[in-house]
Amino acid sequence: MNKILERIKKLLSLATSNNENEAQLASAKATELLTKHNLDMQQVEHANAEYIENTISEDKRVCNEDKYLSTILVNHFNVKVLKDLRGSTTKINIIGDKVNVEIAEYTYNFLKAQFRQLFRQYMKDTGATTKDRSSYYYGLFKGFNEQMNAAKKKVESEYGLVVVPDAGIAKFMKQQHPRTRSSKNSFNVGNAEAVNAGKDAGKALRVSRGMNSSTTSTKLLGV
Repeated sequence: MNKILERIKKLLSLATSNNENEAQLASAKATELLTKHNLDMQQVEHANAEYIENTISEDKRVCNEDKYLSTILVNHFNVKVLKDLRGSTTKINIIGDKVNVEIAEYTYNFLKAQFRQLFRQYMKDTGATTKDRSSYYYGLFKGFNEQMNAAKKKVESEYGLVVVPDAGIAKFMKQQHPRTRSSKNSFNVGNAEAVNAGKDAGKALRVSRGMNSSTTSTKLLGV
């Protein structure tokens, strides 16, 4: 697992290249490697997997961008994302095998900063206001999701297999959070222009290294 993590992180370093073609290839290759890891995991006993749970956010409320980011993590990193309510604090946790959780957390931190930075720039360039944030974030989500889907489908086609949800996560999650209940994210899109601008930016977005990086009710996000 450590070797896989190191290889992915090296590829993410290349994704910072000023050469757009090199950066795009490196980012796609990192996604490819993660997809291969998940396909390989399907061929072995899940008892051999090391499942962990990491908290990626802890605040009084869930941030506007988190519903989009949680869906990206669930769609592409073979993890589950949970909203854990404890008193006045809301935690967002990721559950899955060690490689997926560490790379998902890494990606979450990077994308969260990028979503905010890109929207600030969009407001500066266009005169948009904070009421357009959700629409722009939805576009970012759609654009980034498309490029991730393309990279994943390429590997699945080569393998002749499709990545399926890790059954071991459900067992681990039941042990950790026996009272978990599911919920779905809803996306409020009000400004088509902001969505389209966000989508273009999302397609060009490359994940790279160097990011900063009582009664309990627990709710799944993005599923």
